Amino acid sequence: MTSGLGRAAESAMDPGAEGTVAARWWRAYAVAVVDVKGAPEEDEEAPGGVVYLAPLPDGPVVVLEGVSAVLYRALTAASGDVVEEVARRLGVPPEDIDPETITEFAQELREAGLVVRATS
Repeated sequence: MTSGLGRAAESAMDPGAEGTVAARWWRAYAVAVVDVKGAPEEDEEAPGGVVYLAPLPDGPVVVLEGVSAVLYRALTAASGDVVEEVARRLGVPPEDIDPETITEFAQELREAGLVVRATS
């Protein structure tokens, strides 16, 4: 099952966007994560691999592929600027990344119970 969460992620690259994404996010407590960075195979046109998020005990499993997986990893990384991290992982300049779309994606993940906003 591929999630609709990918729609926001796919539009994250917007050359006209400005600003930064300062919020840090954590995996929600009862969500299992399987992160396969090179799956199914690393593709220059669709980098990112796959992240499986499984709310326990009942699911459903959410599949983040490509850019969605990149955004999830950047949002839940221990430190650093999210926009710069996404740009680095996608191999594009930071000004090509739309911070508003990243924020929207994070909110979608939060509303689905997959992440929580970090408090410190």
